[in-house]
Amino acid sequence: MFRLEENRGFTLVELAVVMVVIGLLVGGVLKGQEMILTSKMNKTMKDFTSFQAAHLQFLDTYRSRAGDFPSATTRLMGCDVAAFCQDGDQNGIIGASGEVARTDQSGNSSPQVETSMFWKHLALADMVSGVDSAADPALPRTSQTHPASPLGGAYSVYQRSNTHGISIKACPQSSVCGVGVISPRVVEAFDVKFDGDPDPSSGQIMANDGGCLYNARRYDVDSLEPCYVLYDIGR
Repeated sequence: MFRLEENRGFTLVELAVVMVVIGLLVGGVLKGQEMILTSKMNKTMKDFTSFQAAHLQFLDTYRSRAGDFPSATTRLMGCDVAAFCQDGDQNGIIGASGEVARTDQSGNSSPQVETSMFWKHLALADMVSGVDSAADPALPRTSQTHPASPLGGAYSVYQRSNTHGISIKACPQSSVCGVGVISPRVVEAFDVKFDGDPDPSSGQIMANDGGCLYNARRYDVDSLEPCYVLYDIGR
C-alpha cells in the first residue's frame, strides 16, 4: 500500500530566510540607485563649475561674455554664416535686453539667439566640449546646440535678476529649451548636497518657481511637476 506524502509549506525559519534575502536584494538595488544618483550629481556640479570657469575665462580673454560677444565673427575661427554663428550685441546681457526674468531664448534672430551663441562661442574658443559648434540654434538639441546633463536634459544659460547662470532643461527640436526635467525630490537632494540647505530661493543652487515648489521657499518633494536647477555663474 502506497502512502502519498503530505504537502508541506514553508517553515517560519525558511520564510524568515526568504524575507532576509528579499530585503538584502531590495536594499542593494536602492543603494545602487543612490550611488548612481550621487555620481550624476557630482558630475553635474563638476560641469557647473567648469562652465563658470569657461565663462570667466572667455570674459577675461575677450573682454566680453560668450554669446554677447560683438566681434565673434571676426575673432573666433569658424564663426561664420555656415556655422550659424553670430555676433552678440554687447549690452552686458546674454539674451534679450530687459527680459531679466526669462531663463531661455533660442531661435535665429538677435539678441534672442545669444543664449545659444553662448555655447557656440565657448566651443569655438575651445573652452567647452559636448556641443556641435556648427549646429543651428533655431533647432536646439541636446548634445548639439546645448551640452547634455547627467541628470537628463541639457544645460542652458539664463539671465535673471542682473546675474547669469546655468540651468538644466529639456531641449526638444523647437524654438526653445525651457522645460524642467528633474523631480523636486532630486533637485532638493542636489541643493542640500552642494548648498547645505533645502532653500530653493537662495545660495548658488536654486530652482524655478512653479508647481515643484511651495510658495517658492520649499520643494514639493511629492510633486511630479518637473523642476530645473539654477546655478549662478555671476554677472
